[in-house]
Amino acid sequence: MAPASAPDELYYVLEAFRPFLKSIDMRIFAVRSPSDREWENLVTSFIVSEKTVDEVKSLQEKLPKIRNNEVALFPIAAPFDYSLFDYFVQGKIGHERVLVGGGGVGIGRITIRAKTFDPLRLKVTSSRRRIEGLTKRVLSAANSNSAPEREGLWAIAQSQTRLPKELSYSDMDELIKDTLRTDDLRHNKDFELTISDLAKIENVTFNASSFVVEISKILGLENLQLNILQGRSESGGFLRTVWRNRYSLDEIETQQPRETVSVTVQPPDVFPFDNITLELIHRGSFLIIDESWKTAPLQNVVEPFFKVLDAFCPMDEFREMLLKPETFENAPEKMFENAVSWLLSLAGFHTIYLGANSKATKKFFDALRMHDKYHIGSTDIVAYEDNKRVLLVDCDIKGVDEKKIQKLVEICDYFKSGSSCKELEIVPVLFVPRSYGEAAKNKPVAIADGPVIESMLEEIAKGDREGARSKISLHFSFPS
Repeated sequence: MAPASAPDELYYVLEAFRPFLKSIDMRIFAVRSPSDREWENLVTSFIVSEKTVDEVKSLQEKLPKIRNNEVALFPIAAPFDYSLFDYFVQGKIGHERVLVGGGGVGIGRITIRAKTFDPLRLKVTSSRRRIEGLTKRVLSAANSNSAPEREGLWAIAQSQTRLPKELSYSDMDELIKDTLRTDDLRHNKDFELTISDLAKIENVTFNASSFVVEISKILGLENLQLNILQGRSESGGFLRTVWRNRYSLDEIETQQPRETVSVTVQPPDVFPFDNITLELIHRGSFLIIDESWKTAPLQNVVEPFFKVLDAFCPMDEFREMLLKPETFENAPEKMFENAVSWLLSLAGFHTIYLGANSKATKKFFDALRMHDKYHIGSTDIVAYEDNKRVLLVDCDIKGVDEKKIQKLVEICDYFKSGSSCKELEIVPVLFVPRSYGEAAKNKPVAIADGPVIESMLEEIAKGDREGARSKISLHFSFPS
């Protein structure tokens, strides 16, 4: 936002949004002037909102009552009108009785001076922040009032150490930030204008060769335009613009006061990792209402992993390791365990293959024993799904062994009893290459048989890791 044209800019923005703006929520933090003891503006928060005046008054009634001989908070709730800005230019702020009309503003018993306070002629910067759960566009009059007397006013405010403690604040800065709803308390800033976020980019969904932009806008807001810029990285990291376009939102009608509208964007092509810049502008005022930057994703998120594995072990052989391990002459059990470990990794689990052993050390790490050497059980693979569950995986190419199932349950109970995170599932899983149908659903462990393995492979091939992980489920009701 160009600071040179701040007066025209503020009026232009407010004029564009006039049909939707209902109220003014104004909060003035003032201090007594050390020279003549008159009230003088320290920082003013001015929020132009679509809330009603009564809603604003209700919010202001909840504010702490701040008023002593040195500092005071003056809240004002009034209908929105431009004439209030005319009065600002005179360097004064009316309080207690604000009568807004075509001819000017009537003032009550107090006038808060602001000798250097001219918001429409200050250097204006633009930002966004959340207020009461909503994102707002904030225009701040900053880097403008560095006169020596400003520091004197701030010194008065910050000398009030007892007041914030009485109101449960750590210091005056925290109290002012909270009551004025600002996080910027630079001493050379005396004014902050906040305009409701009347339109914003809510979401971007990528498809195979296009993407959909969802935009929230208020009913009747016209002259909105979505600008699209597509960039692509070349060798050396240089980003080259490959396509640009603009879309008018005036033809898209909304039926509710605030509704999400969709724009389908169809570039000539979309490559993975293309940079998409989205800019939502108001054509009349040239105001950038919202911006967003997205990176085009891989449609199949597992594809690079899959291709690297395929280079070492062709997919046909991988499937055979999973579904027909007995066809391998050398150590078919180990072939199956290896393949299951790879399958779980492709599905997005963090995996540790405990069944592997080193010829150099001849050690095996898949057995768990108590201190008295009692053998609790064994597991070939440990797999982890972030913040959800740990799988204790055993593999058996011969079939569903009841003794092995019982040992899996025991080892699972051992870890559950010592777990400090009760919300985290610990699930015993038995992988077998054959199909067990309904019989697999009546076991106290999750049985990942041939059909489950095949369905996991299908989901992985589509790039749906979450879908693949969901195939491993425990179809068993434990007694309460």
